[in-house]
Amino acid sequence: MTETKTHKGKRTIVLPPLVIDTLKAHQERQLEARRKAGPCWQQKDLVFCTHNGNFLTDSFVRRQYYQILDEAGLPRIHFHDLRHSTATILLALGVPIKVVQELLGHSHVNTTLGIYGHVLPGMQEEALRKLERVLKGENAQDSRADYCQNNCLEP
Repeated sequence: MTETKTHKGKRTIVLPPLVIDTLKAHQERQLEARRKAGPCWQQKDLVFCTHNGNFLTDSFVRRQYYQILDEAGLPRIHFHDLRHSTATILLALGVPIKVVQELLGHSHVNTTLGIYGHVLPGMQEEALRKLERVLKGENAQDSRADYCQNNCLEP
């Protein structure tokens, strides 16, 4: 394993209950794999590992990831592109930029906005509709949930 790129890379992260439950179930399966491997188990304290506790190779992870994408009928995007998607969706949901920056472990907010803050289809139009409502003296607030449901979750 290698060191993180920045000091922000070593941090405690908050996980949603769904992820925690999934990791706990994974841990149970891993304990069973450890029992089956017996003395062949390589105790390296890894969250994700081979059937005998060893490191996963990059090529193995990539093959598994692409297989999942293929089975789901999704395009083969790079694994790192998931960070872009996460940042863009969180920003579209109205999560404050500072929170997104911290979740991604960026030292500077400019990194989050410049590299990961993509404009989704419909965002510019929605911004102009809000501006028009303000200019007309109407309430400019839209339901962000409605906006994202209609614009952010398209395949």
